[in-house]
Amino acid sequence: MLTLRVLLGLAIAGQVGLAIQLWPLLPASIPIHFDITGGPDGWAARDYEWFVISGLIAAFGAVLGLVMPRWTLRLARNNSTWLNVPQRERFRKLPEEARVRAVSGLLHWLVVIAIELQVLMAFLLYGTFRVAIDDWHRLPPPVLYGMLGALLGTAIALAVDSSRSVKRELAASADAAGGQD
Repeated sequence: MLTLRVLLGLAIAGQVGLAIQLWPLLPASIPIHFDITGGPDGWAARDYEWFVISGLIAAFGAVLGLVMPRWTLRLARNNSTWLNVPQRERFRKLPEEARVRAVSGLLHWLVVIAIELQVLMAFLLYGTFRVAIDDWHRLPPPVLYGMLGALLGTAIALAVDSSRSVKRELAASADAAGGQD
């Protein structure tokens, strides 16, 4: 998990560093929205959009990858109703150690999603820059959709792994209760 957190820190620094590096090279007007084919269909002054979006994604990545895993563990330990897991009512009846085990293995997925978001943002910054200086006519759809597909795949993996992890702990708890009879 430490390696993933280091990678997240590097991804955030790289994404923000790219935004800072490209800033002086941008024209006064930059694309802020792209259609389904990657073509720009909305433009704005560079002053506001460039750093706001980059900063928000960096902050979101830090919260998702660094704060959320710790908060999720705390929610599991405290048996909070705020923790949304499969079979929540049965999950909440598990002992604290089982609840923590059930969520601990999933926390790396949050960090992976946060890293993927930073990489996607870096690509969007770079692509926006290339379109803004008229070097590209559009963002390359295969790259963009490939990155979005990877992000969706990771989210699906998180959901599947979450369901399996909770089921595994519920089964272990049932087996332990059956052995006590």
